[in-house]
Amino acid sequence: MSPNRPTQKPGWRHVLALSLSVSVHAALFTVLAYHRVVVESPASDIQVSLVYDMPAPRVSAPKSRRRPAPAKPAVIPVEQKSAAVAATPVTPAPPAAEVAPTAETAPTADDPQPPATAAASLESDLAAIVREALPIHRVSHPPRFLRKVEPKYPDRERAIGKEGQVTVEVVIDTRGTVVQKNIAVSGGNSFDQAALEAADQSLFTPAYNDDKPVPVRRYIPYTFKIN
Repeated sequence: MSPNRPTQKPGWRHVLALSLSVSVHAALFTVLAYHRVVVESPASDIQVSLVYDMPAPRVSAPKSRRRPAPAKPAVIPVEQKSAAVAATPVTPAPPAAEVAPTAETAPTADDPQPPATAAASLESDLAAIVREALPIHRVSHPPRFLRKVEPKYPDRERAIGKEGQVTVEVVIDTRGTVVQKNIAVSGGNSFDQAALEAADQSLFTPAYNDDKPVPVRRYIPYTFKIN
């Protein structure tokens, strides 16, 4: 039996070898873990790319519906229609009979006349009255004043104290109305105008000749005097 050897304590070499072994295992574990991550990562990428690259489902285009063609209208033969019209005799309409003017449609003297025609007619009547007027000494009953209008004294002539006399020749119709007036003897422009206005506003009884009213011509004197 061998004698007992004394127990030796581990030295620095043993510690170094143990540390190196642990480091190698840790590095190997790290490499294996990294290799696993790298290998599994492309697999997940491939799976994702397959999901997004799937072809879209085909959608069939809608089938176009054809509309039925419109029915063609029936064509009526033109020749037959024209022949039927030509075969029908055309009877001319009888001429309209002329309608004689009746009492309602015939123009009467009371119908209103256009302004131009009425003015021309009045002018013609006035000219006939003036032409047929008799001098006052040739009538059996001369006209008399029913309303004698005195002339207004002109203000300017009154202010300067001027006096005058005017004679107006008038034609009186069968109703006693003055239809024409003229200055026979002038007394000045202002006096003449005042005398003409007074003669136009005067009214007379009709003149008679053999119990028949006639137009007459007479003179009216007007005196302008300051009292």
